[in-house]
Amino acid sequence: MRIKASVATILLLVLAAMISTVSAATPGQISAQANGNADLELTVLKAQVEQLEAALAQDDPLGAAKAWANAVKRRNGAWQYALMTPELRAEHHRQLAENNWSTGTSRPWIQGFTVVERDKVDPETFIYDVNYVYTDSTGTTFNVRETVVVKESEGKWLVAAVESAPDICGQISEITTLDGRTRIFVEDKKGVSPYDKAYVFITEETTIFAGRTDQVVPLDQLKVGSRVEVIFSGPALKSYPIQVGAGTIRVF
Repeated sequence: MRIKASVATILLLVLAAMISTVSAATPGQISAQANGNADLELTVLKAQVEQLEAALAQDDPLGAAKAWANAVKRRNGAWQYALMTPELRAEHHRQLAENNWSTGTSRPWIQGFTVVERDKVDPETFIYDVNYVYTDSTGTTFNVRETVVVKESEGKWLVAAVESAPDICGQISEITTLDGRTRIFVEDKKGVSPYDKAYVFITEETTIFAGRTDQVVPLDQLKVGSRVEVIFSGPALKSYPIQVGAGTIRVF
């Protein structure tokens, strides 16, 4: 009983001292203390977030691509942000924050996904094709494909770019002119694309880029033997090989 009484007495003395300190403080001091506590909490929270982001970073390129796909499936923008390079973060931070770090929609939702390596550009850059399978309450399913570029940075692998996956990747084996329009014949001999062969028309809507850059190049950069990635645009003739216009072409 004496021990409990002693403990209670000490607690009362400590509480009284705290009340005395607060009572003696001026409104300005109380405000400064509140601001100091808020700044400290913000600093601690920032450090916690940085540690969590570091833990989410991947040690191998395939792991980074799969983690990205999983984050997209879960509509977790904070997870996606943690996997991005600093440059990609700067590009998407505002939009993610405005959406309260949630991406995608609740309906339809992603049922599953597959990740396939398409290319190894160099030891620090890998390209993966991610195929998402969407479904809804009716059980209907459809696929959406995207390309994820993963780069190594200080021993960790981060997502450097995300874009629509090309409809065909391959080499130009023929260039012709048909009805005044340039047409290229592209063949995918590696079997990494949805289409193994395609007649692709260059239209007014076609943009040709130099490799994986934003540099637009003229039509004469397309040559027989060039390796290209093509995203289709517009109506297609359901023939074999498919005949369709090009939205974008990346030439390597």
